[in-house]
Amino acid sequence: MTFKKMIKESEDLTEQAIAMKGDWNAKDDLGSKSTLMLGKEWDYIEDLFNMKLYKHKSSNSWILGNIKNIDGEDKPRFGITFRIDFSNRKNIGHKFGMKKLYNVDEVGVSKDKRGDGLATKMYSYFVKEKGYNIIGDEQQFFGARKLWSKLSRITDLTVDIVDIQTEKTLESDALIHHGDLDEEFDKRVWSYGLDKRYIRLILKDIK
Repeated sequence: MTFKKMIKESEDLTEQAIAMKGDWNAKDDLGSKSTLMLGKEWDYIEDLFNMKLYKHKSSNSWILGNIKNIDGEDKPRFGITFRIDFSNRKNIGHKFGMKKLYNVDEVGVSKDKRGDGLATKMYSYFVKEKGYNIIGDEQQFFGARKLWSKLSRITDLTVDIVDIQTEKTLESDALIHHGDLDEEFDKRVWSYGLDKRYIRLILKDIK
């Protein structure tokens, strides 16, 4: 295989809507990132859901949680309940007339808050309060696919199915389906293979 062909195939793989089998705990659990020392690089934004929301000064990373004291440490740490990292996809957003289109690079919820809808609330917050449009990542594990299914059912939000290659909206205000089993995902959007090339979900505000 030539170097150019290898690079081309690598680029193609980054544009797949792949349903990844199983679930990846590192994407759903904060693990070692559950606490940090709040320095000057974090800006306080507001109180939200009885917690405090901070944004990183030099990146589009957000953390939600509260100050907590750790045994054996003099200084308190910030206990993170929810963290999300965005990257700007303005190249795609421009094609669909969106000024603020962001990809979710990583998201984590603390174990004690998993299953209580916090991720759904936070996605809604960024769309409704911050004016974000959120595009689905290239690889979607079980938990992420289930989340998109829930988001598509929120009455004041809408999910579009788009093709980022043809720059067409395939379906507006779509209901995304997912069952309780890993393989029970919406075949319009995801595949275990590479046949759903360029298909994405975009979460938007209903206006």
